[in-house]
Amino acid sequence: MSDSINLKEELQNLPTWAKLVLAIGTLIIVIKWFPILDLITLFLYVVVIPLGFLTALGFISSEAANSFMSTCNMVSEKLKDAAAQAREPQPAPANQATDEECDR
Repeated sequence: MSDSINLKEELQNLPTWAKLVLAIGTLIIVIKWFPILDLITLFLYVVVIPLGFLTALGFISSEAANSFMSTCNMVSEKLKDAAAQAREPQPAPANQATDEECDR
C-alpha cells in the first residue's frame, strides 16, 4: 500500500492538459447520463405548476404556499453558502510540508 500512489496524488501529478480533458469528459458524461434539465422540467410539472394551480384555486392557503417558497429559498441560500465555503482556500493540514520545506 505504501508503494502505490493514491488517487489524489496521481491526479495532482497529471499535466494540465490531461486534467482539462478529464474534466471535460466528466462533464459530458454527467450531462449525457444524468439528465439535469429533464429533472428540472419534471420538478416544474409535478410540483410547481400544481402548487400554483391549487394556490390560485384556494385549496392551499397562501401561508402553505409561502412556507413552501421560503423553504425553497432557505435551501437555495444554504447551497450558495456551501458553494462559497467550498471555493474558499482551505488551510493546509499541520502534517503536510509547505513548499519552502520541500525545496530544502
